[in-house]
Amino acid sequence: MARAIEVPQSRIHEIVKGLRRISAETAVRISAFFRTDAQSLINLHIDYDIIQAKETMADLLARIHRFDRVEARA
Repeated sequence: MARAIEVPQSRIHEIVKGLRRISAETAVRISAFFRTDAQSLINLHIDYDIIQAKETMADLLARIHRFDRVEARA
C-alpha cells in the first residue's frame, strides 16, 4: 500500500502502531487506495486518540468534581 500511495512504508507502520498521527494528506491517499472517504479515517483516528487519553488520564478524571446543574429561581 505504501508504494501505491507514494509514502514511506515507515509512515504506514508508525500510523498502524499508534506511533504517528494520521495527517489529512495521508488520510486522503489511504482513502483513495481503499475507495473510502478520508473523513472516516480521520474520525477513527480521533476515536482511538480519545480512548487512549481516557485510559491515560483515568486517575485524573476520577478526581474531577463534575458540574451539577442549578435550577434558576423564579
